[in-house]
Amino acid sequence: MYESEADPLNSIVSVQTRHRVEPLLKKYNVDLVLSAHYHSYLRTCANLYDGKCNTAGGQTHITVGTSGAQLRKGHLYPHSHWTSKFIKGTYGYGRITVYSATALHFEFVQAGSQEDADAGRVLDNVWLRKDKAAFGSVGEGNTKVSQVSL
Repeated sequence: MYESEADPLNSIVSVQTRHRVEPLLKKYNVDLVLSAHYHSYLRTCANLYDGKCNTAGGQTHITVGTSGAQLRKGHLYPHSHWTSKFIKGTYGYGRITVYSATALHFEFVQAGSQEDADAGRVLDNVWLRKDKAAFGSVGEGNTKVSQVSL
């Protein structure tokens, strides 16, 4: 839905998917969207909705498409202001640790063989924290989640 790589055909699909799915994500108070398909790693800003960061009811989108296929080496669209982190040309995987009902830690970890000194290195990480008072009923779509990168 939010992909910043300069790929015109896939961009059309992303925009159309966004217009159809994003209102449902907001309605049901979804905080994190995990996806793949693009052969790179991308993390958006916090609470992204309708192309705007820090919007009540928005989500953090993380794309991890770096675990086997040929990696992309493209560039970002100039209008991709929502991109917080973009990594291309590196194989890796996502690791999620849920600490509580209100705290989740996501890490993007570099993949490689045992001989690869960089294998296992964390290339990006972010905490998603939700205030207990923000838990509302379905359809409110007014919660905000804080995002802290370390």
